[in-house]
Amino acid sequence: MKQILLKITILLFVLLINGFGASEFVPESVDPLLEEWRWQSYAELDGKGCRCMVEEKNGALWFGINGGVLRYDGIEWRSFKINDDSTDTPVTVLCAASNGTIYAGSSRP
Repeated sequence: MKQILLKITILLFVLLINGFGASEFVPESVDPLLEEWRWQSYAELDGKGCRCMVEEKNGALWFGINGGVLRYDGIEWRSFKINDDSTDTPVTVLCAASNGTIYAGSSRP
């Protein structure tokens, strides 16, 4: 009787140990675009309808906004309007040419 009880105890012990063993390792990859240190927010762009951005050769950033573009050189912001009555016309695409020219495009003529 003692041997049967001992065998049952050992069997239960082995089953419990295997049941509480380590789980399978599943690696989690982090999306590098979602890392906070990669992103910066500019309060100057809030509410201006920013749709696109391009970087100049010298590092200045150009942003396409409603009615024109904004240029940020790391120190100051400069605004360039399409024309005086185009506050609703969004600049939807910017392109930096190899000669330093910045081209801006809109869906409206």
